[in-house]
Amino acid sequence: MTGVTPLSSFLGRHGLALPELGRELESRLSLKEGEWLFAAGSLVEGLGNDCSDLDVYIVTADVERVETRSTSQALDLNGVMVDIEVIRRNEIERLGMVFKTSASLASPRRVPER
Repeated sequence: MTGVTPLSSFLGRHGLALPELGRELESRLSLKEGEWLFAAGSLVEGLGNDCSDLDVYIVTADVERVETRSTSQALDLNGVMVDIEVIRRNEIERLGMVFKTSASLASPRRVPER
C-alpha cells in the first residue's frame, strides 16, 4: 500500500522516538500512580500516513480527573498531532468482562458422540 507510514518513521521525521514521546506525554499529561497511557489508531497499526494523528488514551480510576477535565484534548509535539482521550478504568474492566464472556460463549464445545 503506497503512502503507508510506520510509526517509528513518522516520529523520526518529527525528531522524535517512541521512548521520548512516552516521556513527553507522561510529563505533559501529569500521569498519576496507577494510570495507564496507551496509543492506538492508524499510525500504531502501521496504516497511517504523513497526515495522520496519534490517538492516545489515559486510563484512570480517578473519577475527578475524568469529571473536571475535558475527556478529549489535542497536543502538538514537534508537529505530531496527538489526540488524547481520558477513559475510566472501570469501563476498560467492564469491556474486558464482556470480551471474556463473549469468548467463553463462542469457544467450541465438544459434542458427545452417540
